[in-house]
Amino acid sequence: MGSAEVQLLKSPDETLPAPEYPAAVGPALASSPKRRGRHHWLLTAIGVLVAILAVDGAGITANAIFSSIYNPERAVTDYFAAQAKGSVTGMIANATFLQGSDPAFFSSSAVTAMMALPQNRDVKDVHIVSTQPIDYSTQTVDVSMTWAGTSRRQAYKVRRDNSRVHALIYHSWRVEIPFVTIQLALPNQAGPMAVDDINTASPDPDTVQVIQGYHEVTISANFVYDTSSRLIDGVGYPGLAAFASTVGSNAAYLAAKAVTSAFNSCDPASEDGCLNHTYLAKAGYYWTWDLPGYGHITGTSYSSALVGDPTSGMILTVSSQPGVVGALGSCAMTMTIDGNRTYRFRGGWSAKLTWTSGKFVADMTYSCFTSRDDSGTGSV
Repeated sequence: MGSAEVQLLKSPDETLPAPEYPAAVGPALASSPKRRGRHHWLLTAIGVLVAILAVDGAGITANAIFSSIYNPERAVTDYFAAQAKGSVTGMIANATFLQGSDPAFFSSSAVTAMMALPQNRDVKDVHIVSTQPIDYSTQTVDVSMTWAGTSRRQAYKVRRDNSRVHALIYHSWRVEIPFVTIQLALPNQAGPMAVDDINTASPDPDTVQVIQGYHEVTISANFVYDTSSRLIDGVGYPGLAAFASTVGSNAAYLAAKAVTSAFNSCDPASEDGCLNHTYLAKAGYYWTWDLPGYGHITGTSYSSALVGDPTSGMILTVSSQPGVVGALGSCAMTMTIDGNRTYRFRGGWSAKLTWTSGKFVADMTYSCFTSRDDSGTGSV
């Protein structure tokens, strides 16, 4: 048979020149590095994403923490928490004390002094009712609480403190604590005034402005008054410190001593009617009297004497004139004529007492013979 040429069809790969080196074993393994590269990229991307989420989550957590620490509401609650503990440092760190007319009552010493009163530490049940923004740096925080056993509610302004910044963007806030005006009703010639043991700038003020809270207002002892104090509620409204014009015990004693001395300051040689002295008519003469309630009486001798203590129940009135006190009272007296006839009377006396060299001196007038006394005791 004649030979025939047969052309075999070849695949495209078979047209390539044969390799000069042996084919690699396991062609599948030769492509595996490329697959490992793709998986590695995916794992790296996932790792980066997790890291970003972790950082972002930490940022959110940090933001929440800082936001809960540095905000207007927290400034208010931290202030009153410090007050409840008696922490002056904590109060000052969270507040601005709006000042009144006398700077002495708004210093750190003044805060310390007011916190000595237990009523100012008796703060509890503090709750934020609402918050209202005024501008980017000021808010109004409405708060309720129980202060010294009384329910209170008040709105406080809270301002951002630009001098204290945390983590570059979080500002501290300060609550503005208002001052209150205490009205003073003082007696004439009151002694030195003090609030929480801090002396007032004026010796005789009509009002005093202090930090919101309870305060002790004191009049110090002087020549006429004993030390006297009033606890004033200056939390939600102006307080009133009223002091009675009651003369102190030592002043009353010295006043009585001056009045008694005045009754007995009499020179029988030159004055008629000195107490506890018998006056005699000249030989051949006699006296006549029109005695209230007794009529026309005659006699050749007479003497008079006080009955009881004329300073018992006396009334002392402190004058506006420096060092002067007015005094008045009642008195009972007997008049004995010719040694055997006794007549009883009652009346009154008044005196101007002037403070001199540590004592009172009395300029006195009296009329203890005003009316007949039939009480049987001679007392009025």
